[in-house]
Amino acid sequence: MRKLISYCLYGNKRMYAMGALYNAWQVQQGQYPGWAAEFGIDDSVPAAVVSGLRDLGASVQDYTGLGFAGSARMLWRWMPLVDHKCGVMISRDTDSCIFPCDHSTVEFWLEHVRTMSMTIRASESHGSVESGPGYMGGLCGFRWAPVWRHLGCSLTEYAMQHKDPAGCGVDQAWLSYVVYPLMRDSYAEFGHGKDGDLPHKIQGEPGPVHMGAPWGPSGELIGKMGWEKVCASCV
Repeated sequence: MRKLISYCLYGNKRMYAMGALYNAWQVQQGQYPGWAAEFGIDDSVPAAVVSGLRDLGASVQDYTGLGFAGSARMLWRWMPLVDHKCGVMISRDTDSCIFPCDHSTVEFWLEHVRTMSMTIRASESHGSVESGPGYMGGLCGFRWAPVWRHLGCSLTEYAMQHKDPAGCGVDQAWLSYVVYPLMRDSYAEFGHGKDGDLPHKIQGEPGPVHMGAPWGPSGELIGKMGWEKVCASCV
């Protein structure tokens, strides 16, 4: 069973390009053992960044021809499920690094909870499905199921209906109001513990593990990997 961490990357903002490289490096270094990283991109991403991701062992899928625009491009993250390229997939944000507790929570879900879907909420500000249906697009997981063959149409429809480059939340709306109703009977939610640690399962605890590490690569790592040169055309 192929396990995939799916990201999207578009535009030339340095923060997201550097974050993508760092996440690809983290996966390459074994911080998510047994998983592979894939980035959905379009032709707005500098060629040097795309090459840098591939050099780090990440798969890169170019979705330029699909016509997605603005924040609708965040929906690329679920294309691997629509295309049945994996047995299980989690979605991540490029501007958020991997923590050990991410992996331990996901593996706990796969081994012990066995629902078709899950989400992790790292703080109270992320809310809860109890106050409104929804996965966190930045860290939710799905096992492949035949329903994903049909979800591809709704994904494309959402993307075509939300082309405003300044728009946001298209991915959350699609997850909340299209995917969640189909998955609500096979859904697990993880979140912060009472002391702000993670993970803490809403029903039962696999952890907790403290999320105290700072975000992002160190200056030393950036210099060692030559990422400043790779991101030279980013702003």
